[in-house]
Amino acid sequence: MGYISPMKLGAFEIGTRFATGGMGQVWKGSYATLGTPVAIKVMTGPTASSETFRTGFKREVQATAKLNHPGIVDVYDFGVLPPDARNFGLMPGSPYFVMEFVQGASPLEVVQSWADLKHILTGTLASLAHAHAHGLIHRDIKPDNVIVERSSGGLGRVVLTDFGVVHTLDRNTSTHGEDITARSIEEVSGTPLYMAPEQFRGEFRDYGPWTDIYAVGIMAWHLACGAPPFNGKNPYKLARMHLADPVPELDPEFEVPIGLNAWVHELTEKDFVKRPASAAEALEALLGLEDPEDLRQTSVQESVRSGFDFDDAPTMFVPTAEQAEPSVARRFPPQAWTQATEVSGPLAVRQGLGLLALKTVPLTGRHAERDMLWRTFTDAWETRIPHTTIIRGLAGTGKSRLAQWLTQLALEGGHAAVFHATHQPEPGQMNGISWMLRQYFRAAGLRGETLVERIREVLERQGVVDDYEVRGLAEIMREDIQKREGVPTTQILLSIEQRFELVRRVFARAAKDQVAIVWLDDGIWDREATSLIEYIHGHDEDTPVLFLLTVREESLDEDPKYRQALEKIENKPHIDTLFLDFMDPESFDLLIQSGLGVTGKAADILRERCDGSPLFATQVVEFWLAQGVLAEENGQVVLKDENIAPPDTIGGLWRSRLEHLVEELAQSRELEHKTFSAPSDPDTVWRWLEFAAALGRDVDESEWLHAGEMAGLKAVGGLAEALVDTRLAESRERGFSFVHGLLRDSIHAHSVEMKRWKRINLTCARMLTSRYAQNHPGLSTRVARHFMEGGQLPLAQMCLMEALKRERATGLLSNVVAVCEMLEYTLKRSRVPESDAVWVDIKAAHGRVLLESARRHDLEDGTRLLNEAVQAGRAHPPSAAMARALAGFGLSHVHQSMAVHGIPFVKEGLEMAPDDETRGECLLEMAEIYKGFNRHSESLENAEIALALVNDPLKNARAYLLIGQALLGLEHPDAESTLSRGVELCRTHGFFLHEARFKTLNGFLADQRNDFQLALQEHLGAWNIFRTFEPEAHFALDAAQNTARAMLQCRRWDEALQILLQLERRLVAEEQIHVQIHDALLWASAATRQWTHFERAMARAFDFEKRAPTRYNARALKGTLEELLKVRERNRASRVTELSLEALQGVPGLKDDYDYFAEKAR
Repeated sequence: MGYISPMKLGAFEIGTRFATGGMGQVWKGSYATLGTPVAIKVMTGPTASSETFRTGFKREVQATAKLNHPGIVDVYDFGVLPPDARNFGLMPGSPYFVMEFVQGASPLEVVQSWADLKHILTGTLASLAHAHAHGLIHRDIKPDNVIVERSSGGLGRVVLTDFGVVHTLDRNTSTHGEDITARSIEEVSGTPLYMAPEQFRGEFRDYGPWTDIYAVGIMAWHLACGAPPFNGKNPYKLARMHLADPVPELDPEFEVPIGLNAWVHELTEKDFVKRPASAAEALEALLGLEDPEDLRQTSVQESVRSGFDFDDAPTMFVPTAEQAEPSVARRFPPQAWTQATEVSGPLAVRQGLGLLALKTVPLTGRHAERDMLWRTFTDAWETRIPHTTIIRGLAGTGKSRLAQWLTQLALEGGHAAVFHATHQPEPGQMNGISWMLRQYFRAAGLRGETLVERIREVLERQGVVDDYEVRGLAEIMREDIQKREGVPTTQILLSIEQRFELVRRVFARAAKDQVAIVWLDDGIWDREATSLIEYIHGHDEDTPVLFLLTVREESLDEDPKYRQALEKIENKPHIDTLFLDFMDPESFDLLIQSGLGVTGKAADILRERCDGSPLFATQVVEFWLAQGVLAEENGQVVLKDENIAPPDTIGGLWRSRLEHLVEELAQSRELEHKTFSAPSDPDTVWRWLEFAAALGRDVDESEWLHAGEMAGLKAVGGLAEALVDTRLAESRERGFSFVHGLLRDSIHAHSVEMKRWKRINLTCARMLTSRYAQNHPGLSTRVARHFMEGGQLPLAQMCLMEALKRERATGLLSNVVAVCEMLEYTLKRSRVPESDAVWVDIKAAHGRVLLESARRHDLEDGTRLLNEAVQAGRAHPPSAAMARALAGFGLSHVHQSMAVHGIPFVKEGLEMAPDDETRGECLLEMAEIYKGFNRHSESLENAEIALALVNDPLKNARAYLLIGQALLGLEHPDAESTLSRGVELCRTHGFFLHEARFKTLNGFLADQRNDFQLALQEHLGAWNIFRTFEPEAHFALDAAQNTARAMLQCRRWDEALQILLQLERRLVAEEQIHVQIHDALLWASAATRQWTHFERAMARAFDFEKRAPTRYNARALKGTLEELLKVRERNRASRVTELSLEALQGVPGLKDDYDYFAEKAR
């Protein structure tokens, strides 16, 4: 086509067309003010005019514009063609984008040797590593989408092109399980000659870096051999070959390294799990190939196609967490981050204003902070134990940007798997740990058994076939247990420790041969986030995790519990705090000029107003863009009107940007390439924004629309899209997320000024209760929060009290704690005095849960809360709550080694219990107390009466446990049948943890019958369950010592000693006081002749005065003495005999053991 006079497209001019493909035309253009050449691609395919295509196209170009790498073609601007496009033979309204003009050749035209091939593959993989680290995969890697520049010395820069063109399928619509033959070839993204098997199957949830890596392997085969390994024009035949046929052996046209054939075949494995998990890993393996001795130069055949084919090259988002396991040995990261693969692209052409705010602003300065983060990351890599960096700072200091920098740099080098969770004060469905796991498993939008099967599929690829782990993870992701749509599910009741252990396993698998970076943004707002850090730091096994916890300083003053949660984890080993201040003038100036590209008066204003805040400076530029007051002059961004100044505060800036958005919608102006057909009343727009803010930072769009409809609001078409287009929100699968908590705070403040906030929250509460079933996970707490914000504190308390009843019935201890904390906060906010009756039940429930822990501080807190509940209850009439408080406080004396002093409190509770259920609960606590000092008959009597009184299956299971323990203590023949009934009850109701406790009792029964192998089997089975799902509970530690004692009986000395030493370390480090193991440690160390351990155990010998010894303690002491006498350790034997006589004297049932030691003493 001949010369066409220039047509203006923003800052660019369109010139002449020079290429045409199936989806569009490519025109040569120029940067209007500089004359720098650019390439302009206009989408003209049959689907390009559809709204779905345009929306997806815009999202993908916006995402791709964030890439900044010399090996990726730079995107400068995008938009839709103006009306006068008809004069150029183009359709007005067609999408276009402007990109860097790269002059070069196809790899097929230039590759003539192994050196050329290596150069091309190296450049391609380096570019892909950068793209993958930013959450993008290309999905159409082929020679025609790679350009090789020429230089005087040979081959120059290798540039990956056609990022930014979207495919026509909705990426959130599952095509899982469909075969290519069921759909047209256009629906399958990519070019069939190079596509990965998962692309042919349309399994979008399995797309990842490995998908591009497969195409690189096929392209390498093509470049080396002169033709693709699978050839032909029939797409269905090609699909079958890629899905089933092995890639042929290389037949290169020039000499290549011997290892190249194996490298190509690894990249082109049919099972993506067997491919390299990252481009960096594939690149390192490539660079490790030895060059052939004879670099023979041969020519390749001319490619059938010449020039460039600008066909559709789909690109899509992927979660930045690696799912497949690396196939090579661990690859150590460089010791300094300056040696890592941090690169920047050319700045010869400034991007158009349309994409100015979308480019990733480079991180400037912060060298000391980056040094600290990188050092912590490499420490986690080398030590293979958990590390945490808490990044603290005021809003706008760049905490999240710093965390993002590390995650992207580590990902680009192939050194990390990244998990990212956002948090907010209000619980929501698109934040927190559960949503993070959904993203990792590519399970967004799935529920019920579909969710379960997706998790099972991923775990099986990782070698995990445990159905419990599958369903446990499904429960954490929540929706599989919802019943609002009548979906039948299997519910597994997880404690907080169970949840954390399952999450830890996910991290550990992802971190194999690398590090799992877990970025918890504003994690201080979620008790689960900080508790997860604490839990994983308690497991110093092979769990190389680096937590990045960003904390806004202002949030610590909003509620004392946030500061308390932070103090709980600070100053522990391998947990460091990085305090982030505003930027120094030199770094800030570099950010303004190089990062934001602003000069002149605009730059002066940023220096004066923003006080070193990178967030404030970025938002000011976006404010100016929205106002249309920026212009481009000679490649620089300047203010058209230097008298227009931004607001003085970031809060005021957010408000101004929101007001501008409302004005645009009210006047139906064109906004970021989107025209709204009907004007909207400004007040209506504000109300919609206020409903979004009330629902939280992360907004489920269907909930948002439902709430607005209930309030009678007129729909505002495209409001969610407008929020995303103006960078006030980020798109999420179910809706959107406000870009910053301060933005949501600005909307909240406006709503309060308009006196609408309370009413809006009450509407949200009504919406949630009408939308979801009563047992929907988290519903009660969400509704309660809206009632609190709506000023209806009594209704909030009623919601939470109902939630407390439900959670107490399920046995979900972590949920009981969470509800109790919310109730305590609500009551304090309502200024309800702690002497009020409502406090009794809350503190009793909270305290009783903490008694299940083995941590000293938890036991102390539980005892304190129960005591406070009792004191508050004495001022009120007798009640079930007071009875439970008294019984719980009585039980707390067991943990203080004063069990007998707790009995009067339980009796007092029994006297005031108003019903059989409460009396049964009190009797169970009494049975626990009697069990604590081996009064088996009394424990049996109380447990049997309780069993007859309680109707709840969980309480029945507990009663059978206590009955079985008492019968075992009495060596009664009915013990076996009782345990069998308890096991049957647990299996019927899915109480697997209680079933594990019955396994422990069956171990004791086998021990009584001298079947030590069976005893070991039962104890080991129970311990495996407890250490996986309840490692911090006292019965988990009991199970560990029971297993060790059984191993001692079976003469498995070394294994027993290792378990006991691990227990000892935990007991000392965490001040866990429940388990006394030093008698068993004496036996194990004596049997293995480990005298250092022996002497330490003697120094911490069993305190028999506080806790009566049992037959198991006596057996351990006898075993110790026998081992000492075998090796003639007479002095140590004498000390053990003396200790044993003192301990066993007068103990009922142990007279024979006492006599044994007395005889030895003589």
